[in-house]
Amino acid sequence: MLRFGEEQGSVTLVFLAFLLVLTFFAALVADLGFYYYVRSELARAADAAVLAGVQHLPADSFGAEVLAYDYIELNGLPRNSAVVTVSEGNSRLDVVVSREVPFLFGRLFGVPGKTVTGRSAAMVGSVKSLTGAVPFGVEQHNFEFGKQYILKQGAGQAGSYKGNFGALAFGGHGAANYRENLMHGYDGEIKIGDIIETEPGNMSGPTTQGINYRISLDPDSTWENYHEGSPRVIKVPVVEYLSTKGRSEVKVVGFAAFFLEGVGGSGQNNYVVGRFLKMMVSNDDGTIAESGSGGATDFGLYSYRLVI
Repeated sequence: MLRFGEEQGSVTLVFLAFLLVLTFFAALVADLGFYYYVRSELARAADAAVLAGVQHLPADSFGAEVLAYDYIELNGLPRNSAVVTVSEGNSRLDVVVSREVPFLFGRLFGVPGKTVTGRSAAMVGSVKSLTGAVPFGVEQHNFEFGKQYILKQGAGQAGSYKGNFGALAFGGHGAANYRENLMHGYDGEIKIGDIIETEPGNMSGPTTQGINYRISLDPDSTWENYHEGSPRVIKVPVVEYLSTKGRSEVKVVGFAAFFLEGVGGSGQNNYVVGRFLKMMVSNDDGTIAESGSGGATDFGLYSYRLVI
């Protein structure tokens, strides 16, 4: 039979054991909470760096790396905490950010800290589908950056074919539909491999109205200096050929971007000119061809997606 003092001692030992276990779990919760908070912050910094740097791919891998490191610093981390890698023919950007996290209570149990890592990656590719396209079809060509091209022909110009001048019918026929798509872009999706009808006739009035509307919204921009989202930057399908008569069909083989410089001529001589751009579109506007899918030719228009 235990005496009173012995019982009191046993209760004290049990209470101390309980406090020890409670302290252990409190330490675990505190340290794990801090660990996951830091990991979340590192992942956020890695995402920001990737989304900034990927805008330079595939043309400028060095610029992509520099900008990614800049964004690591903007998120309050030292440059040497990150490793930035461009791979797969300048089509992939990886960012890994690491930091040593000290444990406040874990060290009491022999765990002084742990290395926490956040990572992110993005793939870049030629656009294989697009929304917001303008209803011009340009024949496939080795386009040169900054060079001026005729996007819609006038009668008698090279590239006009017996009633077809480069206009396409998106989502319907007729001048009103064509003008609406010129002004605001087609709200449907167009994909590589799609067969699209041409819109025959020069349609001088709707063409002039649609192009001048876009230019009036951003009159001071140039192809070398324009803001993101400028209505003068248009995306158009690249087609296999336009040498067809009347209303006929053409096949989409890719997409390209141009800066609208103007509309000229009248009547059957009406034409549109723009300068070829290389640019990135958001993944809300365009989807990319998977690496090695063979589904998209590079016409200078790219999109990206985050990858795991």
